[in-house]
Amino acid sequence: MDELNAKEQDAEVKTDVEDAVKSETADEQSVAAEGDTAVVEAEAKTDEAGEEATDKPKKKGIKAMIAYIQAHEDLRQMVLFFLFSLICGASQFVTNMVFKYALEAVPELGTDYPFHWFVFNHPSTGDFIGFLLGAIIGQVMTFVLNRKKTFKATNNVVIAAIAYAITAILIIILQTYLGGVVSTACTDAYKAANAGADPTGFISFLITITGMLVGGITALVLCFLANKFFIMRNWNTKKSKKAKEGEAVEGETVEGETVEGEAVEVKTDEAEVKSEEENTEVKTDDVAQAQPEEQKAEAEEAEAQAPKKGGRKSAKKAE
Repeated sequence: MDELNAKEQDAEVKTDVEDAVKSETADEQSVAAEGDTAVVEAEAKTDEAGEEATDKPKKKGIKAMIAYIQAHEDLRQMVLFFLFSLICGASQFVTNMVFKYALEAVPELGTDYPFHWFVFNHPSTGDFIGFLLGAIIGQVMTFVLNRKKTFKATNNVVIAAIAYAITAILIIILQTYLGGVVSTACTDAYKAANAGADPTGFISFLITITGMLVGGITALVLCFLANKFFIMRNWNTKKSKKAKEGEAVEGETVEGETVEGEAVEVKTDEAEVKSEEENTEVKTDDVAQAQPEEQKAEAEEAEAQAPKKGGRKSAKKAE
């Protein structure tokens, strides 16, 4: 019987061991499967991240450039001023061409009557009128857009408009004069190099464009500087900044005074608390001293009363 019991126990132990081994192997397989799935998911995420990284640089480049421009106020103003100048220049050119060809249909305003006055030399009176109307429309658009969007000016509109009109007239005169000087110089150089022959075709077009570019770029730079530092400038900003700085200084002094006052109050509160604590300690000491004296008095009274009680009891016994 003992041998049978021992064999049964051994068989049970073996089965338990086999079950434990099977469970361990199953756990290891499940862990390995989970590890494989985690590796596959990580690889998929890395692939997606790599694809996003390849797509993001383009977006980041444009956004970073826009953010950089917006963070630097002077650069933002230059970029917007240049873009608005291109838009207004295109509108000025279209207006000039439309009015030129519409007015040249009138005989008195056609090419038979060229216009020459001051620094303005046009092949017809209609061309000059078209140039004048186009310049007015373009300058009005430039003033409105740059005032609201580029410089965000808050100064007096009437004064700014008058100053802008005077500046625009001076710059147009300078642009026309400078363009004519450059075109004349290029034409004279071409004649000197070609035995007095006038430039024709593409050469003539190139000379005209050169004069226009020189005059236009000069006018653009001068107009930007005049708008930024004179016409669109918020002259009250310095006063407001000084006032804000004064208010800030006053606020700091008031805060300092309040902090000092609070510190003094805290110190007085601490002193009061300390004095109260000292008073309470003195009271407790007095009470502690008074208690032993009372106890001594009570003990003496008890001792004095004890003989009396004993005498009474002895008298009763004698009776």
